[in-house]
Amino acid sequence: MPLTDDNLKRYVTLRDKMKGVGSWRERARICDPDAMLHAPVSCSLIQEAEQKLNIELPADLKEIYSESNGMQDLYIPRNVTSVHCCSR
Repeated sequence: MPLTDDNLKRYVTLRDKMKGVGSWRERARICDPDAMLHAPVSCSLIQEAEQKLNIELPADLKEIYSESNGMQDLYIPRNVTSVHCCSR
């Protein structure tokens, strides 16, 4: 996307809205108010996914899952970041 004055203004507005927002859920709502955020993931489901993948998920990803099991955007037909997608 070319950097035009309008794009720069949108970026600055979005950047300013994000200041002080720590929650992934809140950030997602600011970026895409129409997206559907799913319920949080239980610790046991995260552990199950880690066992299936034979890895430990990064702490920041676990934090995201503790807020929401991903999101569904109107323009993307499947879930984004769902723990179920990771462990299939």
